[in-house]
Amino acid sequence: MNNNFIESIQSCYSDLSIEDFYLNEIGQNNDVLIVNKSLVFRFPKYKNGIIQLKRETEILKYIKGIVSTPIPNPIYQSFEAVEPGKVFTGYKLIDGVPLWKESLIDVKSVELVKRLAKQLVSFLVELHSISGEKASRDLKLKVRNPSEEMYNLYDKIQNTLFPFIRKDAQKEISQSFESFLKGKAFSNLDITLHVC
Repeated sequence: MNNNFIESIQSCYSDLSIEDFYLNEIGQNNDVLIVNKSLVFRFPKYKNGIIQLKRETEILKYIKGIVSTPIPNPIYQSFEAVEPGKVFTGYKLIDGVPLWKESLIDVKSVELVKRLAKQLVSFLVELHSISGEKASRDLKLKVRNPSEEMYNLYDKIQNTLFPFIRKDAQKEISQSFESFLKGKAFSNLDITLHVC
């Protein structure tokens, strides 16, 4: 299978010299190939993953100059043949380690935890400063409106779950939702770029 991936890369980028490569085993939805110990190539395993990878690639290119945290920059890509094993994106390997739960638990330095938290907060602030409406127009993405989603959730709970919930619990749930939905914080929500 690895050779099929290499053939797909070489058919699009014949000038890319591939000296070595290995399959990274952690990919659940993508086969991940590390090339020359410096490039990451992701190949969706499923057709649905192709749509997700294309959207992700467009978003990464869009936010590249906006966020200061290093992010993948898809310099290699192929979306012509829409079938698993042929579609891919490739980018330079970013220094660092994934933020797995186990990795974070092992961090004993309070200073390092603070730096990691600051970096993560900076990234999220920059990401959420991007107007969702502008990004959706530029990227032709559907805007997700959190206000509408919360009202729909409340409606679903009332229509689907309330018949199975005690009256006092229904009243408590209704009071919580209505208090939140009428609150100042909820009325001042901005629609930002939604990447998930």
